[in-house]
Amino acid sequence: MASTAGQTSAASQQTPTTGGDGDSSSYQRYQSLYNAAFYGDWEKANEFFETNPNPNSISENIPCTGKNVLHVAALAGRTEFVKKLLDSMTAEQLGLKDDNKCTALTYAVRSGNVEIAKLLVGKNDNLTQIQNEKGWFPILEAAILCQKGMLNFLLSVTKDEDGGPFRGKKGALILVNALYADFYDFAKELLDKFPKLATERDPYGNTAFRILAYKPVAFKSGSRLGFWQNCIYSWVEVEQASTCCCTKGDIENSMQSPTNCSFLQSLKTFLRPAVILKVPCIKHVHDMKLMHMQVQKLINRICAQVLLLNDKEEIKKLFMEVLVSAKFGIIELIQICVQAYPEVLWYETDGRNILHLAIEYRQEEVFNILRGSGAFFNILANPRLRNLNSIIHLAAKLAPPSKLNSVSGAALQMQRELQWFKEVEKIPTPGYNTRPNNSSKIAKDMFTEEHKDLLEKAEKWMKDTAASCMVVATLIATVVFTAAFTVPGGNNSDSGNNYDKGSPIFLEEKSFMVFAISDAIALFFSTSSVLMFLSILTSRYAEEDFLKSLPTKLIIGLVTLFFSIAAMMIAFSATFFIIFSHRFSWLSILIAALATFPVTLFALSHARLLAEIVISTYGSGIFQQNRSIFPSSSGQEKENMH
Repeated sequence: MASTAGQTSAASQQTPTTGGDGDSSSYQRYQSLYNAAFYGDWEKANEFFETNPNPNSISENIPCTGKNVLHVAALAGRTEFVKKLLDSMTAEQLGLKDDNKCTALTYAVRSGNVEIAKLLVGKNDNLTQIQNEKGWFPILEAAILCQKGMLNFLLSVTKDEDGGPFRGKKGALILVNALYADFYDFAKELLDKFPKLATERDPYGNTAFRILAYKPVAFKSGSRLGFWQNCIYSWVEVEQASTCCCTKGDIENSMQSPTNCSFLQSLKTFLRPAVILKVPCIKHVHDMKLMHMQVQKLINRICAQVLLLNDKEEIKKLFMEVLVSAKFGIIELIQICVQAYPEVLWYETDGRNILHLAIEYRQEEVFNILRGSGAFFNILANPRLRNLNSIIHLAAKLAPPSKLNSVSGAALQMQRELQWFKEVEKIPTPGYNTRPNNSSKIAKDMFTEEHKDLLEKAEKWMKDTAASCMVVATLIATVVFTAAFTVPGGNNSDSGNNYDKGSPIFLEEKSFMVFAISDAIALFFSTSSVLMFLSILTSRYAEEDFLKSLPTKLIIGLVTLFFSIAAMMIAFSATFFIIFSHRFSWLSILIAALATFPVTLFALSHARLLAEIVISTYGSGIFQQNRSIFPSSSGQEKENMH
């Protein structure tokens, strides 16, 4: 084996000759061999070898295909065929290339067949060092093709030598493609073996930092988790969670399970194999959390390697890649890097520091952790940008479409923009709020100009919503008002007692009192709803109105409309009960049950919108100051560094 393997490098530089004379008759003779290799029919292939007078037919390229029989079988993924074929081939023959300069291992990588790759490398371990026509090593091709199983195998058998796949740009290309494919555990293992790849750039100038900065889904802050997914995320545990060498402070706390109860801990340990592995939604959240932890461990590994560099300028260039993550709100990446190297805070890209990017791209989480850093925040906020713009001018610009579309409705989008502008106005920047930029525009005028179209859309959205709801409220008011004078069962007209004359026949029935009260409530609430939506339609629609006034009116209008619908359906059900309860009690119960359907339908269709309006207007808000970019224990010490 050693003697044949030593000859492989020389053989690999040669392309074997094509069998026969290369004409169509020669191809017809080899067609049976090609078909046998492609479909994995060893008996027909063996029959061809026994009857063919050419002893080199097992290694020569088949005419018109440019591949030998091993190449064809490896590409087709015929494991058993390859296993029998290798018994008749030497290690040197395994390194032969086809007309495209590819070996059988290259085709095994392309087919994704790890078993064939193991068979080939087991007989000739130098195959992992042979490049194809593009200069790609097998492990690099596996990374480009996102073959994770193949990557893990080739990483364990590929040798590190001069000019090999783990050096320079080619090694960085393996790492970058692994990150593109979300193979973070492989990337961590690769860096553990070859740590210098953390600071290398691929042929296109990409680094590991740059790829991670453009992948918000690799972090919890970039994953849009619903309410129940957030609950599962905090509850579920992942393996190796205790060994995670990730961030401190808030990120570390967010990764830990929030329970101190031994009973709950035992319950989770008992349920985990049964629940996580069988319930798809829980397993999905578990895998997501595992990925997030792997990424954070990977970032720590990269930061440690970057800080080992002696070139301060290169360190700056590498950490500069992190700034783009502020555009996507990746607070984990920012926090880890700033804690490892606080100078990142002062870096700028295109004249903008990390706070400027957070404001411009409306990333409130990044804004919050920077504001929690104390004196650092004021230093970041004061520098003026190009064109004499300040941070208040950045807040006056229209938000990117991706952030606007994350909020429901143009009116709430306008409200969110106003909230940002008002919040940035609170930052102590002496004179900047009224200082014009190069275009002679102060921030307030710039906000009005930038949001002119959004203001028109918000006005139209609010008017359309109010008009539609007012029609429904008006119909309800009309119906319940009429029902008040045409009570079920009619009135007493022939009673001898003047006091009872004209009174409802079923006045003494409890169900009638339910009808009367619910009908009155429906009238009051529907009338209130009409008046509230009418006030929306007649509003002046100034910018400031979208901050509190209009959302409040919409909340009141929707809530009163809901209660009027519910009260109307109760009155309707009570009417049926009064009329049919004596003979068809089952019918009145059925009608009452069906009456809950429109109420539920209205609640479900408007609950999300109403909740967003309430939270956005009267909730705690998106701006908070209870988090810091630095750990609380050492935050003050770091403030005194600058």
